[in-house]
Amino acid sequence: MFGPRSSYVSSDNRAGAAAAVTHLYELGHRRIAMISGPIWMLPGTERVDGFQKTMASLGLEVPDDYIQEGDFFLPSGRDCMSRLLALDVAPTAVFVAGDEMAVGAMHVAMDAGLDVPGDMSIVGYDDVEIAALVRPSLTTVTQDYLGMGRAAVAMLSEMIDRGMSVSEALTEESTVSAQFPFPPRLLPGKLTVRESSGPVPAGG
Repeated sequence: MFGPRSSYVSSDNRAGAAAAVTHLYELGHRRIAMISGPIWMLPGTERVDGFQKTMASLGLEVPDDYIQEGDFFLPSGRDCMSRLLALDVAPTAVFVAGDEMAVGAMHVAMDAGLDVPGDMSIVGYDDVEIAALVRPSLTTVTQDYLGMGRAAVAMLSEMIDRGMSVSEALTEESTVSAQFPFPPRLLPGKLTVRESSGPVPAGG
């Protein structure tokens, strides 16, 4: 996906997913499902990985049907939530790996007569503008977009400044990746709790 002399700045997707799952667990939810982004994309893969590892660390099983793959756009959130609600044992909470999909998922849950968060809790990811505007407002993982921008500019500037010395440091006997001094930088996200997540319903 990335060449041996490339790097990137990103949100810590695994930690963000872990924060979302932990929040729902602390609210009493045990049947927690996920609507993911495309698995072939790095954020999609990392957020699923964070979800699965956190569920395992909490001793919670993840049935195969509890992870539905979306595409980060609203219609796929609707489709994925429809499939989750059709399961014999539906989840009481859903971590959605993108806010647009979360809004679509919320529409389907409410159209089905469920109260959000009384019957179904939903947590998104990204904290785009719509997250605070929908009703109920969306609990979500806020990414540090300004921080990522600053970090990317700083990394690029350092790459330019050190470009010659990096080239000279490489030898045929050593691998490029071992010598390249700019590992990916991950910035932490922050869970922003709003109205779409609440305690597990009675009997859930």
